[in-house]
Amino acid sequence: MKGKRWVIGLMTCFLMFLTGCLSVGSENFYALPQRSEKYRDLQAAVERAMGSGVYAAPVSGSNRQAIQQADLDGDGREEALVFCRIGTEHPLKVLILKRTEEDYRLVCTIEGDGSAFDSVQYAQIDGAPGQELLLTVPEPRPAAPQPEDLPLEILYQDADLAVVVKPRGMVTHPAAGHAEGTLVNALLHHCGGSLSGI
Repeated sequence: MKGKRWVIGLMTCFLMFLTGCLSVGSENFYALPQRSEKYRDLQAAVERAMGSGVYAAPVSGSNRQAIQQADLDGDGREEALVFCRIGTEHPLKVLILKRTEEDYRLVCTIEGDGSAFDSVQYAQIDGAPGQELLLTVPEPRPAAPQPEDLPLEILYQDADLAVVVKPRGMVTHPAAGHAEGTLVNALLHHCGGSLSGI
């Protein structure tokens, strides 16, 4: 019996050694992960380049992140691509940042019209080193929200005013990526297809 306990104790110590329990202090077990210097440099460069802009991640396809990385120039180092909206004239922008020895610097800006990027793809088209960036921006189309029978809690309504409880997570009005299921769609259904009286 004593031998079994000794073997179990030895195996426990060995497992603790293998998992790092004996070499890492207890304060590091519950510490949040630290962001790398490269991450902090990229975040600072993105904030400088965007200014007061907002992220505009692509709304469809497999590449839906607002910040992506790809080797566009074929030098073996990935550039950072930031998809955003800045200003009112040609609001859609792709900011391309390249890592230097010290930090990231803005090397190119692609501008476009519209309210959102539909999709982003990377492809090898011309045989040259690096990947080409393929962007799809949907054609602007006039907003024509359709009535939808959605649950709607009306607190008060008269001929000129409606007070409703907007459910958490429900988009207020149709926009890029949200053509249906909005509060406006629900109100159109409730008010018989017209909001002119409210």
